[in-house]
Amino acid sequence: MSRYLTVKNWEEFQHYKDRCPPWIKLHRSLLDDYDFSRLHDASKAHLLMIWLLASQQNGRIPNDPVFLKNKLGLEKSPDLEMLINQGFLCVEQDASNPLAESKQNARLEEKRREEKKGFDLPEWIPNELWGHYEEMRKKKKKPLTDRARVLAVTELSKLREAGHDVSECIDAAVFNSWQTFYPPKNSQPNAMKVDL
Repeated sequence: MSRYLTVKNWEEFQHYKDRCPPWIKLHRSLLDDYDFSRLHDASKAHLLMIWLLASQQNGRIPNDPVFLKNKLGLEKSPDLEMLINQGFLCVEQDASNPLAESKQNARLEEKRREEKKGFDLPEWIPNELWGHYEEMRKKKKKPLTDRARVLAVTELSKLREAGHDVSECIDAAVFNSWQTFYPPKNSQPNAMKVDL
């Protein structure tokens, strides 16, 4: 196990490049970050504290949850594995143990491939409209992960079951650059047809 973790895209948090900064940059776009919004509130707070600590070590933190709990004055240790799996922290390559890192990376890649295999766009979602949604997300620099695709389809399914038109929901998301789906304004759900 590597002794250190690094903050993903650390340079985005920096204002001063040549010295230990007294503060870090947080962008408002964090409020629109789908992966960040899916974290539990405690994990969001832990991540912000980790970013502050990392500012003292050029974007690095010890891979030691107990140390971090004590150093940051937390009630419980941060879930570092979850923050790594969600892509907020990266395992620093340990030169003495490259094989173990390669195996871990291979397992993560295999997991991603399995998730991708498991995603099929349901036939009730128009391919062309879904393509527009994916394109909008890419332009916002918030491309969909395979897991996010599954969650997005789940949200659409709920709206569909409530009687909302799926095409209108997708169009509204694309038009408003929303990361998720909502019922279009002033729309009334259609009565669900039930075949007996």
